[in-house]
Amino acid sequence: MQRIFHKAQEKAISLKKDRIEAAFRFCESLLPPEKIEEGVEVAEILLDFFPDESTCIAGILSGTLSIDPAPFPEIEKLFGGDISRILCDLHKLKILSSLATKNPENQIELLRKMFLALAKDVRVVVIKLAMRLSSLRHMESLSLEQKKQYAGEVLDLYAPIAGRLGIFRIKTELEDLAFAYLYPKEFTEISAQITALRNERGAVLERGEKEILTLLKEAGIQGEVQGRMKETYSIFQKLRKKQKSSIEYIYDIFAFRVLLSSIAECYTLLGHIHQKWPVIGDRFKDYITNPKPNGYRALHTTIRASFENVSEEHPLEIQIKTHEMHRNSEFGSATHWWYKEKGSNVPLKDNWLLQLTRIEKQIHNMENFELFTEGLLEDFIFTLTENGDVKILPSGATPLDFAFSVHTDIGYHYQSALVNGKIVPIDYRLEQGDVVKIIPNKNSFPRESWVSLVSSNQAKQRIRAFLRKENFEEFLKKGKKLLNESLARYGVQKLDAQLSSLKNLFKGQLLAQKEREDIVLRVGNGSLRAHIIARKLVQNIEGEKIRPLPDENFQKSFDNEGVGIIVTGEKGFRFRKANCCMPDPSAPIVAFTTRGGTLTLHRRECKMLQKLDSNRFLPARWETDPFPFETYIALVERHKFDRPLPKISKIFALMGVHILSIHYSESVQKKTLFFHVEIPKKDDLPHIFSALTELPEIIDVREISEEETPFALK
Repeated sequence: MQRIFHKAQEKAISLKKDRIEAAFRFCESLLPPEKIEEGVEVAEILLDFFPDESTCIAGILSGTLSIDPAPFPEIEKLFGGDISRILCDLHKLKILSSLATKNPENQIELLRKMFLALAKDVRVVVIKLAMRLSSLRHMESLSLEQKKQYAGEVLDLYAPIAGRLGIFRIKTELEDLAFAYLYPKEFTEISAQITALRNERGAVLERGEKEILTLLKEAGIQGEVQGRMKETYSIFQKLRKKQKSSIEYIYDIFAFRVLLSSIAECYTLLGHIHQKWPVIGDRFKDYITNPKPNGYRALHTTIRASFENVSEEHPLEIQIKTHEMHRNSEFGSATHWWYKEKGSNVPLKDNWLLQLTRIEKQIHNMENFELFTEGLLEDFIFTLTENGDVKILPSGATPLDFAFSVHTDIGYHYQSALVNGKIVPIDYRLEQGDVVKIIPNKNSFPRESWVSLVSSNQAKQRIRAFLRKENFEEFLKKGKKLLNESLARYGVQKLDAQLSSLKNLFKGQLLAQKEREDIVLRVGNGSLRAHIIARKLVQNIEGEKIRPLPDENFQKSFDNEGVGIIVTGEKGFRFRKANCCMPDPSAPIVAFTTRGGTLTLHRRECKMLQKLDSNRFLPARWETDPFPFETYIALVERHKFDRPLPKISKIFALMGVHILSIHYSESVQKKTLFFHVEIPKKDDLPHIFSALTELPEIIDVREISEEETPFALK
């Protein structure tokens, strides 16, 4: 612990003693000494980046990620949500890292994409790099296979990301340590050549340093000169590129770094160097005027130098930069986000994901990568099985989607699901990095309502296939009945045996008999709404939108005990009436689903609803209620908020709005949610809009025409 305080004092970083000590006490209560030491080393590495206090504490606590289950609730209680979130994201990245053990050749690309998708906070990435560096320093106890797996991940993933962030202090050490484990023969050969060259020509570094210091004195410039030999992995890469085996073919084996106070001094010294020694070919690079994509700035020149008492000429690389440029090249762009003035820690991580998408393009030069990544993060999510297997699902996917992605039979027999260890309802929307466990039941089978609960086409097709196979005649008969009832309400004649009137359902496309039957089947199994098909058919016939005719047979009086309910558009549910408000068919209702799966009906104005879990509310109406009004709604969401859908769903459920489908789109300026909904009556729209605009997440809400929506019937 004292090492942390000592290094922080050296770098003028302010840390609260009581919080650091509390972190150590927490680790001591849970971890063996070696794990505590790992956390100390990670924190020491992080202090080079002038981190905020949360980052330093998260580094100390990083060893707790080895505990199963990780103590996130205790960490949040003791140290706050910020530190808990950092460690939770690190835990997800740890799970992802395990993927490479199965098939690193095919998984590393996916692992890299998931790293980008999950690591949206720069602190998470830098801590992860520090953890991997610490692990790489202490791999003696691991098997050879484990060492190679770790080293492969470092060279394929962690070192390139460190390099593209410009964190060369970590990048260089990661590469050299990984190189020794992954290419032991080449490492030994190159190390031997470097040692021999150092013994033979070691005076080059000493003499070169003296010569450059003399030039600085002559120019009247104060500066610092550092001589070094090129790193082993960097030499290996250059030799492999040149298809050579000897380091004598490398020009910049010997290199000098010159640190000055100003850019003007950099160019002044460059002029003196070029006057004294000839430049080799076109090896002068001005990265001050034209910085590298990762922000690296310096002047690079390679000269052929001859020194007194040194018999041969030697190619030397000289890098000239200011002290600030050097700090940035050592510690990377993280210093721009965290460090403004010494001792002032200001996290600036708003553009982190944008930075990483650019980094990814630089690593792989993938064509149109920005567009790919935007689409990837907007339209898909990454989820995990308990074993760490990755499942890529559409955004908005539910546990039922996940079940079908694991195996068709798991989907067919879905009963319930655990997400991150907690039981969730079947319509729960999965998020990036969720760990999902499906609990099947051999007596459970697909139902019509399942089609509207899944987002992936694969799951929809498999559910429909099951329903079609199991209930073909029943669903065909039911579909015809429902369609004929809806058509009758528009004053249109019934379907004939060949379903002829459905031929032209889609303009410009004639539907074959099998395609027409498929539409009727989908109406029968509940995956398509009969009145939507009927309305589409009438529009094609009449050339305009038409509301259904009033139902003259609608009964205004009824036996309360014999009235059923419609929940999320489906009939046939068993229910009980809540004792607190005892709803009857004269009152609007909302359904509440208990943990046992029972539906309890409440009046929408029932005060008891405020005490219940809003995630368990479902829109409901009596079967005797008038035909609902169907419309489209667009909600514009503020960028700084994430996933307001649960709050919106609660309002919809309480106001009797049934969501038929949802579409999500995002631009640079805004996020928009498009809803295709049923509402009890047209007059309810202003009340619904008023409730929605009270949400701080929502900028605007309005009714739109079908032509303005991204929905498609098929």
